[in-house]
Amino acid sequence: MTCPDQADAGTPPAPAPRAAPAAAATMVLLGVALLIAGAVAVRELLIFHAIVPGAPWLAPASQWIAGLTWRKWMYYAAPAAVIVGVAALVTAFRPRRRTHIRTAAAPPVWLSETAVARACSARAQQIAAVESARTTATRRHVHVTVTVPERPWEPPPGDSALTELVRERVAPFTRTLHPEPAIRVRIVRVLPTQHRSGSGRVR
Repeated sequence: MTCPDQADAGTPPAPAPRAAPAAAATMVLLGVALLIAGAVAVRELLIFHAIVPGAPWLAPASQWIAGLTWRKWMYYAAPAAVIVGVAALVTAFRPRRRTHIRTAAAPPVWLSETAVARACSARAQQIAAVESARTTATRRHVHVTVTVPERPWEPPPGDSALTELVRERVAPFTRTLHPEPAIRVRIVRVLPTQHRSGSGRVR
């Protein structure tokens, strides 16, 4: 009998989750344009065989284009066409953006940036002096913003000490990510009268 680990030994890891290609919107527009062109071509064919009445569009348009001479607007049309072509090439070859963050586990697990941010906020929220925590996460950085109420009867730690506490709470989790993101901490101190309803939430 083959163990599950042995059966999966030769299986390649799943590819990294990525966003839709940058050319997706351009391809949708191009597809719509081709559908319109096809409909016009069918109309011209039906008119040519006298199946439906109407005046043709393509023949007069081609005659108008053939009779064109140099115009001032062509000075702008030529570089505009070059710019559009270069932009289309860049869009076509641009790599897709990574949408998830990889863990260092084997096999790797992919976490969304929102999941990483919530995990960091939950760990920062465990500090007694912290009222609420909010985190934004990317593959390279984790920005943790903690709100600390100023209580005269219970003074909170200083900024340096509190920053170190937040790092100690968040670092064990960020070490499980690959690559390990840098932790940045921001302290926001508020008076008790500035507290709003719904504070203490983890975001």
